[in-house]
Amino acid sequence: MYLIAKSAQTPNSTFKLLPLHIDRCLTSYFLNNVALTPYGVFKLMPLHIDRCLTNYFLNNVALTPDGAFKLLPLHIDRCLTNYFLNNVTLTSDGVFKLLSLHIDRCLTNYFLNNVALTLDGAFKLLPLHIDRCLTNYFLNNVALTLDGAFKLLPLHIRKM
Repeated sequence: MYLIAKSAQTPNSTFKLLPLHIDRCLTSYFLNNVALTPYGVFKLMPLHIDRCLTNYFLNNVALTPDGAFKLLPLHIDRCLTNYFLNNVTLTSDGVFKLLSLHIDRCLTNYFLNNVALTLDGAFKLLPLHIDRCLTNYFLNNVALTLDGAFKLLPLHIRKM
């Protein structure tokens, strides 16, 4: 039910999975052993998955100088107790893709609600509406870049 974090940024700024192993636990859990690669992208450290992350998302996130997400020490905010995108699969080219365009209604409350699937199988925001709840449940300074990728606006990150 939650996002698979084993991702890198492709040249066109879409997310792409690193080598194609996906732990079955990813259907229920989010991954907490995340490191920042030299390229400034997320990469999994060895495959420990914290069971508490079935209900939580990580809230201690910083923006690195190269514009990538980086985790601060492992505080997890308990308010993030519900949903993210469900029905996610891995396409043959290693990008995230929604199965049969179903988006959990709860997504509108807990993350970006105007999400579409692009022809290349990547996530893309529909016109720049961002659900107000985003300010409570994830990073609130998010913009859509011209190439359709997510990007943080300058370095303010909302405290939970």
